[in-house]
Amino acid sequence: THHLFRFTNKESQTRKKRLQRWENVATDFYTKNEAELIDKHILLVDDVLTTGATIDACSQSLLTIKGLKISIATIALVM
Repeated sequence: THHLFRFTNKESQTRKKRLQRWENVATDFYTKNEAELIDKHILLVDDVLTTGATIDACSQSLLTIKGLKISIATIALVM
């Protein structure tokens, strides 16, 4: 709640195709207080993993932080 933020809320991804989902969230996330995350291991949690677009966009923003490791947990997987 103090490190990863979204620029704006967008429309639901529910009816979007795979590529549209990736494009919709590709640059939506940014980080703050990066120094607190240097050399840390964090867990990203997503309620449903469909294409992975949101988790990927979050990860891309976070992986600019030195030494940061990311693990991912999800409750449901849509295949």
